[in-house]
Amino acid sequence: MDAYVIKIYRRNKDDPHALVGQIENVDKGHKHAFHNTQELLNLLNLPSAPDNQSRAAQGTIKSKIKDSK
Repeated sequence: MDAYVIKIYRRNKDDPHALVGQIENVDKGHKHAFHNTQELLNLLNLPSAPDNQSRAAQGTIKSKIKDSK
């Protein structure tokens, strides 16, 4: 299982998909920037989440974060 550190530097309260940050794969040492939630999901190798399924995707991200602790 991969472990990640996700840093969010900027987000827009009016548009929750507009955020900027960096994700680091701790095991491999790779760092990548992301500019929205779709890019973050792609970097985590998660499937795309249409607006009506975004809560499920957020739960998946939270689950991955919990599992890595």
